[in-house]
Amino acid sequence: MKKRYFIFWIILSSIGGFVLGMAQENPFEEEILPEPIPIKPEKAVVEFSHFSGDSLFLSLKGNVRVIWAEEHFLDESGEIFLGQVPNANDLQFLRYPFVGNANTMKFYPSTTSWARGVKVPDRRFFETKEAAILAGFIPSKSVK
Repeated sequence: MKKRYFIFWIILSSIGGFVLGMAQENPFEEEILPEPIPIKPEKAVVEFSHFSGDSLFLSLKGNVRVIWAEEHFLDESGEIFLGQVPNANDLQFLRYPFVGNANTMKFYPSTTSWARGVKVPDRRFFETKEAAILAGFIPSKSVK
Protein backbone atom coordinates (compact mmCIF):
# COMPACT_ATOMS: atom_id res chain seq x y z
CA MET A 1 0.00 0.00 0.00
CA LYS A 2 2.83 2.40 0.85
CA LYS A 3 4.34 1.73 -2.54
CA ARG A 4 1.07 2.67 -4.33
CA TYR A 5 0.71 5.77 -2.14
CA PHE A 6 4.29 6.84 -2.97
CA ILE A 7 3.79 6.32 -6.77
CA PHE A 8 0.47 8.24 -6.60
CA TRP A 9 2.22 11.30 -5.02
CA ILE A 10 5.02 11.19 -7.58
CA ILE A 11 2.52 11.16 -10.47
CA LEU A 12 0.36 13.86 -8.80
CA SER A 13 3.36 16.14 -8.16
CA SER A 14 4.61 15.62 -11.72
CA ILE A 15 1.23 16.61 -13.18
CA GLY A 16 1.00 19.58 -10.78
CA GLY A 17 4.49 20.79 -11.75
CA PHE A 18 3.64 20.48 -15.44
CA VAL A 19 0.41 22.47 -15.01
CA LEU A 20 2.15 25.20 -12.98
CA GLY A 21 4.97 25.39 -15.54
CA MET A 22 2.51 25.91 -18.37
CA ALA A 23 0.74 28.65 -16.45
CA GLN A 24 3.87 30.85 -16.22
CA GLU A 25 5.02 33.10 -19.07
CA ASN A 26 7.56 31.61 -21.41
CA PRO A 27 10.77 33.66 -21.03
CA PHE A 28 11.82 32.68 -24.56
CA GLU A 29 8.81 34.19 -26.32
CA GLU A 30 9.53 37.19 -28.51
CA GLU A 31 8.38 40.45 -27.10
CA ILE A 32 6.45 42.44 -29.68
CA LEU A 33 7.48 46.08 -29.57
CA PRO A 34 5.49 48.91 -31.07
CA GLU A 35 6.71 50.05 -34.48
CA PRO A 36 9.34 52.78 -34.22
CA ILE A 37 8.55 56.25 -35.48
CA PRO A 38 10.15 56.61 -38.92
CA ILE A 39 13.04 59.07 -38.99
CA LYS A 40 13.65 60.96 -42.20
CA PRO A 41 17.38 61.19 -42.86
CA GLU A 42 18.87 64.56 -43.68
CA LYS A 43 19.61 64.98 -47.36
CA ALA A 44 23.02 66.25 -48.29
CA VAL A 45 23.11 68.75 -51.12
CA VAL A 46 25.96 69.28 -53.59
CA GLU A 47 25.37 72.39 -55.67
CA PHE A 48 27.56 72.96 -58.72
CA SER A 49 28.02 76.73 -58.61
CA HIS A 50 29.97 77.59 -61.74
CA PHE A 51 32.97 76.87 -63.97
CA SER A 52 35.93 79.19 -64.12
CA GLY A 53 38.88 78.22 -66.31
CA ASP A 54 39.93 74.70 -65.25
CA SER A 55 37.94 74.75 -62.01
CA LEU A 56 34.49 73.59 -60.98
CA PHE A 57 33.13 75.34 -57.90
CA LEU A 58 30.93 73.39 -55.46
CA SER A 59 28.73 74.43 -52.58
CA LEU A 60 28.21 71.61 -50.03
CA LYS A 61 25.28 71.66 -47.62
CA GLY A 62 24.80 68.96 -44.98
CA ASN A 63 27.03 66.09 -43.95
CA VAL A 64 28.63 65.24 -47.29
CA ARG A 65 32.06 64.44 -48.73
CA VAL A 66 32.86 64.66 -52.45
CA ILE A 67 35.57 62.20 -53.59
CA TRP A 68 37.22 61.97 -57.01
CA ALA A 69 40.23 60.10 -58.41
CA GLU A 70 40.33 57.97 -55.21
CA GLU A 71 42.66 60.46 -53.51
CA HIS A 72 41.09 63.91 -53.68
CA PHE A 73 38.12 65.01 -51.62
CA LEU A 74 36.15 68.03 -50.37
CA ASP A 75 34.42 68.21 -46.98
CA GLU A 76 33.51 71.89 -47.29
CA SER A 77 32.49 74.13 -50.17
CA GLY A 78 35.34 74.75 -52.58
CA GLU A 79 36.72 74.05 -56.02
CA ILE A 80 37.73 70.97 -57.99
CA PHE A 81 40.49 71.33 -60.56
CA LEU A 82 39.23 69.47 -63.60
CA GLY A 83 42.76 68.33 -64.45
CA GLN A 84 42.57 66.11 -61.34
CA VAL A 85 39.46 64.26 -62.55
CA PRO A 86 40.49 61.12 -64.48
CA ASN A 87 39.00 60.38 -67.88
CA ALA A 88 39.23 57.46 -70.31
CA ASN A 89 42.58 58.66 -71.70
CA ASP A 90 44.05 58.85 -68.19
CA LEU A 91 43.06 55.26 -67.56
CA GLN A 92 45.02 54.20 -70.66
CA PHE A 93 48.06 56.10 -69.38
CA LEU A 94 47.85 54.08 -66.16
CA ARG A 95 47.52 50.77 -68.01
CA TYR A 96 50.39 51.21 -70.50
CA PRO A 97 53.90 52.34 -69.49
CA PHE A 98 54.80 53.88 -72.88
CA VAL A 99 53.04 56.32 -75.23
CA GLY A 100 54.10 56.82 -78.82
CA ASN A 101 53.51 59.83 -81.06
CA ALA A 102 52.51 58.57 -84.52
CA ASN A 103 53.35 61.99 -85.99
CA THR A 104 56.98 62.15 -84.79
CA MET A 105 57.44 58.35 -84.38
CA LYS A 106 58.97 58.85 -80.90
CA PHE A 107 57.75 57.20 -77.69
CA TYR A 108 57.80 58.41 -74.08
CA PRO A 109 57.18 57.03 -70.60
CA SER A 110 53.45 57.47 -69.91
CA THR A 111 54.17 59.34 -66.67
CA THR A 112 55.88 62.28 -68.41
CA SER A 113 54.35 65.53 -69.60
CA TRP A 114 55.60 64.79 -73.14
CA ALA A 115 53.38 61.69 -73.27
CA ARG A 116 50.38 63.66 -72.01
CA GLY A 117 51.06 66.34 -74.62
CA VAL A 118 50.64 63.95 -77.57
CA LYS A 119 47.43 64.72 -79.47
CA VAL A 120 44.76 62.07 -78.96
CA PRO A 121 44.60 60.88 -82.60
CA ASP A 122 48.41 60.47 -82.67
CA ARG A 123 48.66 58.43 -79.44
CA ARG A 124 49.83 54.83 -79.56
CA PHE A 125 50.14 52.81 -76.35
CA PHE A 126 52.78 50.14 -75.71
CA GLU A 127 53.32 47.64 -72.91
CA THR A 128 57.12 47.39 -73.41
CA LYS A 129 59.98 49.34 -74.99
CA GLU A 130 60.59 46.43 -77.32
CA ALA A 131 57.00 46.55 -78.61
CA ALA A 132 57.37 50.27 -79.39
CA ILE A 133 60.68 49.73 -81.19
CA LEU A 134 59.23 46.79 -83.18
CA ALA A 135 56.40 49.11 -84.25
CA GLY A 136 58.99 51.52 -85.68
CA PHE A 137 59.08 54.12 -82.88
CA ILE A 138 62.29 55.72 -81.60
CA PRO A 139 62.85 56.11 -77.83
CA SER A 140 62.96 59.71 -76.61
CA LYS A 141 65.65 60.99 -74.22
CA SER A 142 63.32 60.36 -71.27
CA VAL A 143 63.13 56.59 -71.93
CA LYS A 144 65.62 54.68 -69.80
